[in-house]
Amino acid sequence: MRIATPIPLLIMACQGPDKSGRDSGEDSGVDSIAVEAGLFENGEAWGVIDTTDDDPARREQNPMGIADFNGDGLDDLILGKRGVGLVVHLNRGEVFEQIQTLSITDPSGIAIGDIDNDGDLDLWSGGHVDQMHLYENDGMGGFSDISELAGIAQLPTVPQKMDGVFGDFDQDGDLDLFINRAGLMQNTPDTRLDLLLQNEGDGRFEDVSSWLPDQWRTGMGWSSLWADFDDDGDLDLYTVNSDQGFYGPSRLLINEGSAQNGSWTFSSGEMSCYCTHQTNPMGASAADWNNDGWLDLFLTNTGENTLLQNFGDGSFTDMTFSVGSMGMGGSNFMTYGAAWFDWDHDGWLDLFAAAGPLHDGNSFPQEEEAQPDFFWKGDGQTLVDMAPVLGVDSKAAGRAVSVGLITGDNHLDVMVSNLGAKSLLYESRQTDRPALIVSLDDSLGNRFGLGARIRLTTDDGLVQLREISTKPGWGAGSHPRAHFGLGDATPETLEVRWLGQGWQIVDLEGRISGRMTIER
Repeated sequence: MRIATPIPLLIMACQGPDKSGRDSGEDSGVDSIAVEAGLFENGEAWGVIDTTDDDPARREQNPMGIADFNGDGLDDLILGKRGVGLVVHLNRGEVFEQIQTLSITDPSGIAIGDIDNDGDLDLWSGGHVDQMHLYENDGMGGFSDISELAGIAQLPTVPQKMDGVFGDFDQDGDLDLFINRAGLMQNTPDTRLDLLLQNEGDGRFEDVSSWLPDQWRTGMGWSSLWADFDDDGDLDLYTVNSDQGFYGPSRLLINEGSAQNGSWTFSSGEMSCYCTHQTNPMGASAADWNNDGWLDLFLTNTGENTLLQNFGDGSFTDMTFSVGSMGMGGSNFMTYGAAWFDWDHDGWLDLFAAAGPLHDGNSFPQEEEAQPDFFWKGDGQTLVDMAPVLGVDSKAAGRAVSVGLITGDNHLDVMVSNLGAKSLLYESRQTDRPALIVSLDDSLGNRFGLGARIRLTTDDGLVQLREISTKPGWGAGSHPRAHFGLGDATPETLEVRWLGQGWQIVDLEGRISGRMTIER
């Protein structure tokens, strides 16, 4: 374990609304903001591949993942560039080294997970390509294509937007894979239905999509999440479907456990959850944003974004207009990727979302189509957009968002992938507020503990919950760990619930901040 060294925080007063009319904080309950201790763009200095290209189309492309792929404690970067592939950037301390390009043209989706439980993170990707791909990590951050061996290459598909997510839904100790493929409602060929793939534990994945009715595998699916929304110890599945007037609603599938014939059973929460009819959502991000112990949903969208608060009884309520404006200023404005994280270490989750036009024509997007990214500061009751104040309101065509520990400290940095422009790495300027960062090493289940829950109680009475996942939102991946901002508080109790198990108290051994690993 390593303890972070605190660095002073510079506090500056907020300004009022910027000239675009977006509220920057002063009149929204935020009295001050650590502007100089905030975020600043530094991607070019770090050697991030330039994702600028001359293609005028603005589709669902350039996925991205931030994770420690070589186990050195520094998060690395995999960034898609359409027409080129997925570029692997290894973190060398103060610069990325571009060591490999995975030749998958125009991918839209990415999934990160340790599929063989060997202690390093592997990779799936697919999208506007003839075939999806599965890549095995060699432990040093290099990847080899094992799609044929794993049975991934044999799955029929057609070029289309695609995304995927790893999760151990059957609790057998290895990671399974769900893939959304933007299927239509009627007369859908099997090549466009969503896929459920079960990890056989020997390097192969079996297509068990037949365990789900066809109507649960259709829709204009853009992104999916495995998460325990009903807090019963197993992973449920939420899939975002857009263009719902034509292709049907999003889906919440509740995990009901194994069936007598050896298959797996899910039930639909569509009729009672109030979480599936949001017209035109693009991506989903799950987190306990108000620290009440239940995972909530944020949906990026065309037009108004949506915050759905989990009531804990199987239903959600739309809190969008209660927490503050989350709109884009017009029905044609779009957000894609998003990520929850505690930027200022105050114990409350904040939210970054990337915006940008969808443009399939032969001309480049015009100035009036430019759409700024969002960064909302949260306090459990409101979300106030601080992007104009912090200067992170880029108007490039934003797509994926992820966060990670890139600079070697304990403060989460932000990466935003763009189309037709440079992608942006925002370094977090350090504050004097500490954080506790918890990783899991599970020798009895999936190695990094995906689906496990970690709960931290501090001496000010605040209880924070994190569920281990590698899916922050649309088209992105992240490292499986829990990050808790501490503010001025001290940790009192740390608890972990391994997937399918009960809560266990962890001995903090006098450690009050920094990084730690819990083994089972």
